[in-house]
Amino acid sequence: MALALLNTLSSYSQEKNTFTKPAPHGDWSISYNAGINMDYDKNTGYKISMELGFSESPSRELLLNLSSSAIPVSHSTGYSLLECSIGPRFLLFKDKILFLEGNIGAQINNRTREYYKWDYGYNGTSTQTRSGFYFAAGVGAKIHISGNNSFLLRVKYNTTVPYSEGLTYLGAQFGLDFNTSEPVRNSKIENKKFSLSIGGGINSPYDPDGYSNSGKGVYLIEGSYQTGQKNEVFLEASYSEINVNYHAENTGMLDINFGPRFYINKSALSSFIEFGGGVYILTKDDGSENDPVQPGINIGTGFTGRLNSLMALFLKGKIHILFTENLSFPPYSSLAGGLRFNL
Repeated sequence: MALALLNTLSSYSQEKNTFTKPAPHGDWSISYNAGINMDYDKNTGYKISMELGFSESPSRELLLNLSSSAIPVSHSTGYSLLECSIGPRFLLFKDKILFLEGNIGAQINNRTREYYKWDYGYNGTSTQTRSGFYFAAGVGAKIHISGNNSFLLRVKYNTTVPYSEGLTYLGAQFGLDFNTSEPVRNSKIENKKFSLSIGGGINSPYDPDGYSNSGKGVYLIEGSYQTGQKNEVFLEASYSEINVNYHAENTGMLDINFGPRFYINKSALSSFIEFGGGVYILTKDDGSENDPVQPGINIGTGFTGRLNSLMALFLKGKIHILFTENLSFPPYSSLAGGLRFNL
């Protein structure tokens, strides 16, 4: 079915001028992808990935891929995968739409089983971790949308050596690609140095030693100042609700952080990477004598979609690392979106 869809796109590209134009050639690119996986036992799950690319030539790219997958097997057992790989992509034919790609790297496979801790009265988890050499090969299409942006669609076969140490599965993903080729400049946007962003989303705390931490919501407000054509600094305040299970109640955490943001491209769809550092403050008493204020850092990536010269949509994911052994401050990841106002 997926191959039939790729053939349809290729045939359609021969008829419509919109798709016959290959993706613009830039030195660097970044893409965000999501899709589904299916193993040999027909268990299905999801996969998300981020990919950095370098264009060695108009028909060949070198890719660094970071991905995370989850495949549940039953209501109490499942696999979570972390993969890091590198490999080439070959853009085929004159229109450079269809491609072949291959990857080699490492796969970390966590098999998690949930059980009930009768002594403590809550669910716990046990995790068995294995790792192996990761190999993948796939076919797909890269369709130029506009400016610096392309749409990606691909099917890949993924396996490991030794076979028993990892998980073999078939995956299908779609995504957006952003490259650094120069776009048409928009003076109305460039003349606005300040912006204000408001949004919300979800968080997912790290679960050390099977404490069964769980996340709820995250809410943020941010101000930023443009320091260059593709650079800006930001000051962000966010509030996260996290359930630290051994407390059996929600813990509120306020995060105030500051840092730089670097854009891969600036156009109707723009991608960025950001780094932040600051303080994390508990807003509820955790019943301990620990300091309720702890330092931490975060790294994130995301993209903005311009609506007009005043407003844009944004979506970004971040990983937060806190410099403390206090279990009330677990490391966590967050995914948030909202509106950005250019002032």
